[in-house]
Formats: sequence, C-alpha cells, structure tokens
Amino acid sequence: MFRRNTSEVTQRLTFAAFMLGLALILMLADFSGFLRPVEQVTSALLIPLENGAHQLGANLSRFTDFFSDNEKLRAENADLRQQLQTALADQGKVAELANRVDQLEKQLEFRANPENRKYTVVNASVINQDATGINQAISIDKGSNDGITRGQPVVNTAGYLVGRVVTVETKKSTVFLISDNNVGVNVYTQRYDADNKRVPIQSVDGTALGQYQLGTKDLIKISLIAPDADIKADDWVFTNGKGGNYPANLLIGRITRVSSQDGMPEKEAVVQPIADLNHLQEVLVITAWGSS
Repeated sequence: MFRRNTSEVTQRLTFAAFMLGLALILMLADFSGFLRPVEQVTSALLIPLENGAHQLGANLSRFTDFFSDNEKLRAENADLRQQLQTALADQGKVAELANRVDQLEKQLEFRANPENRKYTVVNASVINQDATGINQAISIDKGSNDGITRGQPVVNTAGYLVGRVVTVETKKSTVFLISDNNVGVNVYTQRYDADNKRVPIQSVDGTALGQYQLGTKDLIKISLIAPDADIKADDWVFTNGKGGNYPANLLIGRITRVSSQDGMPEKEAVVQPIADLNHLQEVLVITAWGSS
C-alpha cells in the first residue's frame, strides 16, 4: 500500500516537473523570437475564422432585426387597415345622416312656403327604381293605406315635379317619372333676367311629353310650338294647372334647345328636368290641392 502511494506521487511530481520544464522552454523560445513564425501562422489562420464568426453574428443579428421589424410593420399595417375601414364606415354614416338632414330641411322649407300650404302631402321613401330600361319609374313605400290614389302628382323634397302615381297597392305605389314617354304635362314658359327678375313675355303654353328611350339624352320635349312663339333656351317651364291633373306653378325644368321640326313650321323645345330623376330618395305625394 505504501509503495503504491509512493509510485503515484513520483509520477505526479515527474509530470509536474515535465510541464514546468516545457513552460520554461516555451518562454525562452518566445523571448528569443523562435516562436514568432508559429504565432504569425496561427494568427493568419485564426483571423479569417474570427472575422467570419463576427460577420455571421452580425448577419444573424440583422436578420433577427429584419424579421422583428417586418412583424411590427405587418401588425401596424393591419391596425391601419382596420382604422381605415372604421373611418370609411363612419364617413358613410355621416354622409347618410347629412343627406337625411338635408332632405328633412327641404321638406320643412317646402311646407313653410306660403305657396305650398294649400297642398296636402304624404312623405314617401323611394324603395326601387325601374332597372329594365323600359320605363322611367320608381316605387315608393306608401300606398292606399296612406291615402295614395292613382293619378296623384309627385314632387321631390324641394317641390320640383318628378312624376305621377300610376299604380297603387296597400303599402306601396309605382310612380312614372316625367321623363317617361307615357307622361304628358300641360305647361307654360317663363323668363328671368340675370337678377332673377321676371321678364314680361307672352308665355308659351304647351304639353311637355316624356321622351325617354335607351341612349337618348333628350328627356322631355314640348312640341307643336307656333313658329312665332317667344321661346328660347334658358326659359323656365312650369305646370299651368290646366286639365286638373297637376297643381299650377310646379317647376319642371329649363329649356336647353329650341329647333324647328323637320318639314314643319312648328318648333319644339327640349326641357332638362330640375329634379335629379336618377337619384331620388325621398319624395312628396300631393294628395290634395286647392286655393289657400
């Protein structure tokens, strides 16, 4: 047992002495410059490895940053899209409310006008517009339950003539617009100067007939006008009340062109409706009228 321990101690002391001697030799070799070529070769081999490791680390860092930034941008983009959708929805609601307020204000103005107090009207909303191209017609959400009957005139919320009721159900009705070729209105013309003062002229009486056909731009015409009649572009056209189908003095439109009919001495005039017949939303059905 003692001999075995002595042998292990001897081996350890010998190894320590060897390592100490090796260290001294290396120190002397380094001091004398003998190991400098070895150091240069080792440095030349290790520097590219160090540079490569450093570059790899930098690339990995940049890739991680790019991935993180990309995810942030995606999240910000999604958030902005949601904000945009919300803003557009709110804008649509605001526009709808503003349009509703405008329609109500026009109705109030119509009712407040002393000239219109002789009218009994029913407010109605447009629920459909003829999309077949055959007729110029709209459907409204009021019918016989609301006092609507066939033949009653219809105006927009500003009081401009837009058409006439042609069919009636209990809760809805169909209105032919004044541009439909089934509709005729007895009219007269009036002229105003630049200051909106009435110009004294011999007004022209006639019948304004709807001219709608697919592709046509002339919506209403007054035909068979006497050759010497005082009528020209920019004259205004109103209902004259004759025949009892429409109250007098409802504004229809403005004359855009006067021309002679082919082979005939009579003239004809094209009338542009004042009401926007393609975008009606709220209308007034005149159920009764008379002297104020």
